[in-house]
Amino acid sequence: VYDQLIKLCKERGIKPSPLLRSLGLSATNLKRWQDGSTINSDILEKLAEYFGVSVNYFLADDELRRT
Repeated sequence: VYDQLIKLCKERGIKPSPLLRSLGLSATNLKRWQDGSTINSDILEKLAEYFGVSVNYFLADDELRRT
């Protein structure tokens, strides 16, 4: 999730921490996700909606790492 979020932010010129705050989330989530912490479905849905991508966009990268 972390890598995909950072990639989308870079592509669109958005800073991740302010984005998370604007969505009502804590910017400290970034560090947790970077360290491999799981992300709940509500947050995934908010991020997917904001960027106009599917939730699976964020999960695909995680699935590849597990295989």
